[in-house]
Amino acid sequence: MNPLDYPPKSAELALLFSAVRFPGRVTLYLSEVAKAAGCTVQEVVAHIEAGRMGAVIVKGGPYLPGVTNVNPNMLRVPAGAYEEFLKARAANE
Repeated sequence: MNPLDYPPKSAELALLFSAVRFPGRVTLYLSEVAKAAGCTVQEVVAHIEAGRMGAVIVKGGPYLPGVTNVNPNMLRVPAGAYEEFLKARAANE
């Protein structure tokens, strides 16, 4: 975020807020990501399935886009993947 750009874009604020909201966290529940991003869990799942947001399966291993029959309750979003998603979203604003 450029300090000379005022007011900051909403996505830039979301990125800054995410670092404060989830300090020290390694993975995030889909519901936490949805609440922080201002969307539904289904939209988070759609971002994961489309490859726009990374995720891991709780029992181990990364989630690969296109994999079917994965229960969303078994997915977690790495904090770094959520930050990358926010950066990409800010770049597209």
